[in-house]
Order: sequence, then structure tokens, then C-alpha cells
Amino acid sequence: MPFRLQAIRLLGGEPTSDTAVFAGLGGAPVDQRGMRMPPRRRQKSIYFLGLTIENARCFTETQELRLVDSNRCPARWTLIVGDNGVGKSTLLQCLAWMRPIPYYPPAKDEQRGIQPWLHDQDPPDMARLFRDGASRTALRAEMVEALDLASRPSSTRVRTGIELYATDNEFAGAQLTVNKPAATVEPFVITYAANRHMGHQNAEELSNSQPVDLLQTDSTELIDAASVLSRLDHSALKGNVQSEGRLNSMKRALADILPFIEAAGDIDVLDPEDAGGGLRFRTRNGNVPLDGLSLGHRTVIAWIVDLASRLVTRYPESAKPLDEPAVVLMDEIDLHVHPRWQRTLMRQLSQHFPNVQFVATTHSPLMITSMSDVNVAVLRQTETGDHVVIQNDPEVVEGWRFDQILVGLFGLETARSERVEALMKEREELLAEEPVSAQNRQRLQAIADELSSLPMAERPADRDAMRVIRQAAASIRTRRRNRT
Repeated sequence: MPFRLQAIRLLGGEPTSDTAVFAGLGGAPVDQRGMRMPPRRRQKSIYFLGLTIENARCFTETQELRLVDSNRCPARWTLIVGDNGVGKSTLLQCLAWMRPIPYYPPAKDEQRGIQPWLHDQDPPDMARLFRDGASRTALRAEMVEALDLASRPSSTRVRTGIELYATDNEFAGAQLTVNKPAATVEPFVITYAANRHMGHQNAEELSNSQPVDLLQTDSTELIDAASVLSRLDHSALKGNVQSEGRLNSMKRALADILPFIEAAGDIDVLDPEDAGGGLRFRTRNGNVPLDGLSLGHRTVIAWIVDLASRLVTRYPESAKPLDEPAVVLMDEIDLHVHPRWQRTLMRQLSQHFPNVQFVATTHSPLMITSMSDVNVAVLRQTETGDHVVIQNDPEVVEGWRFDQILVGLFGLETARSERVEALMKEREELLAEEPVSAQNRQRLQAIADELSSLPMAERPADRDAMRVIRQAAASIRTRRRNRT
């Protein structure tokens, strides 16, 4: 189910005005009176450790999604894999819904605390989580406070929980189950749907980003990347050192992540009012404008600049806003990304956004093997087909071939072509005959010759070497036959 991008600000955090937002992208942070704001004291952020889900959509019995690394610390990267329709997007939505927000009890004598954001939604929206026929749905999330992903997390655990009730498939109420501690910072969460695309939203509109219904969104419009970079460039030309630093950090990130750009200097931010102006990229094929790039390149540029802009807006006083903490939930991270690019994308994102916790869905075995410390969760339909189970920490995949990953994690019966599979099945059937007839022995030899001619090496150089070896072997066999 598609869901829309949202940016969630910390409780009591800046920016508090449009002035502060503009300052975040183009100058020193100021308040509504135009006065310079005092330096922000660095505070801890919140990272996810896990999610428990019960009787929600395709999930029945209690299932747990673990988001930790081998040291039980928040995993920098978690990849969720599984067939279409097994609940990958549902898990991302539930993580966003279970983030803690302030809880103001209706009775004045009750203690203020926290609640999951889901509890603040309209009853019809909450009811959409129900599994058909279920009378109760439960969600629980566990988080931890930390200054950043490199720091040792505190021992304080932040937990949110909620139970939803239904009668005759109609929403009947909700009850908070565990929501502690009483007060905590709110995690900065950004979600990206699979339908994301370059939009026309301006940077100053980020302050008005409010939580939205993730279930009813059919389009995720990202920020206008050209507008963001143009504003930063304009401010930098006027002598704003902070804007210059932020522009350069975004250009460096784009240059490292985009496969067709060699250096940050190959990205030109020109006056959009001039002929041939706007955002342009010096590639091997010439100087190409943003709208002249492929859909895949434009989409990746859009969400990288979008993510960077939201970090700048959230942390207007930071000297390095791209280094600040956040949680990014992304559906189909491999969308429009070439396999060669998939091998490097995660590592480059971690380099330029070192304190962002990424939780993403993917259909790519290449993404799983691109980093050694990736946390992987596999969603599998049960044999009965009536519900889905979550397999955390599947068998170690480091060093596996892609065909092994396709069969072992993605559920394919085989990674071979239909023709090769048919030959192997025929050989198995012929060998089962006793005794094997002379005609079938000839057929078995023909099958063996055809299978042995298939390329087994992985690299082109190895395949060439194997071809030379086969030719030499055939030549030797011919000479031997001629001598006899």
C-alpha cells in the first residue's frame, strides 16, 4: 500500500517559524523577530530497535521485526524482503505510526506521557489495520535514545503500545498498553513511498509538513531539488558561508552517489532565469539539464536533496546537518536503480548521512550483499497461505552467489532458465529407467554435452579462459581419435 512522505520534528525543537526555516537553508538561524537564535544544545535522538505486530492485515499470530545489529544496537541498515503483498509496506507504515508523540490526558489529575502517533488518528484510519474478521489488533514498538549511531545507546528504552478493538469488522475502540518513559524526545522520521517523484514543493514549505494519512496517499511529491540548490547557491554568492557549506555538502553527496558524475564541480547551479540555466550536470555525454536525465537519476536526485533539505530544516544551527540523526523508512529503495549502482548505493548513503537509520524494502539480491553489516528480515507466506511470518536473521548470506540468494531468501524454486531446468529434469527421468536403453544413453550424452557447454564462470575473463580450455580439450580428443 503506498504511503506519503512525512517529516516529523522533535518535541519543542526548531524551526518554530518560516523565518527560521528560511534561515535553515540560507543563513544563520533567527527567530520571528529576526534575532539570532542561541546555539542548540545537542540532544539525544531516538532509534528503533524493533516492532511487534499482531492481527494486522496479513499478519495473524504475534510477529516481531528486529531492527538491531549483531551487538543488539540499532542497525544502521535493515532490508525487508519478500514477495509482493506480504506486508513489507505495512511494516514501514506501522513503524511510522508507533513513533512516540506527547500524550495529554483528558483528566487534569492524570500524568502526561507519550503515545504512539497512531492513537492520534481518526478511528476509520485505525480500523484499516484490522485483519479481516479480527476483533483485536496490537502493535508495540521499542526504541532507544542515543546521540548518534556511532555512540553507545543509553540503557533507557522507549516503548509504545496500542490495542485496537473491532466488533463485526467495525472499529470499537483503542487502548494504550505501554507508553514510557513519561517524557522523551520525539524521533525525526522521514518516510518515502515507492511512488515518490520530483515535485515542486519549496524548501520553505517544509515547516508546514504535518503527519498525513499514509493509507490514502497515491502520490509522493518530493521537494524541488533545483529550487533548493539554487537558493543555497544564491545565498552563497552573497557571502553566506553557512549556505556555501551546505550547498557543497549536498553536491558532494550527489557526486558520490550518482554514477555518471565524477566530482562535485561537475554540478552547475545556474540562474534559472537565464537561457540554459538551472541545475546542470557535466557528464560524458555533455552538459545535461536536470530534466534531460533519466527518470531513475531524477528520482534519486530528488529524494537525496529532499532528505538533505529536511535535515537542514530540522537542524538549522548544525554546522553539519547531514551528519545529524534521523530515521528513514523507504519503500523499494532499489526503484529505478541499475544493478551496478545498487552495489554501492547503501555504502554511499551511509557515508553522507552517517547517523541516519535506514529501514527499507527491496526486491534486489544485490542490495543484500552490498554491505557486510546489513540486517535482513524475510517475510514469507505460510504453506496454508493465510498469513505471513517474519524471519529475522536469516542464514548468513555474505559470500552467497546471487542464485543462492534468489532461491534461499526470495523463494524462487530455481535460478536456472526454463530450458536448462527442462534438460536437467529430462536427464533425471532417463537415469531413473533400469536398464537404460541404448537410445536413452545417446540422449543422456547429448544432454551432458549441452549442459557442459553452459557458461559456469562469473567474470568475462573466466568465461573466455573456459572457452579456450574446452577448445583445447576438443582438439586433443580429435587428435586421439585420428591416431586410432
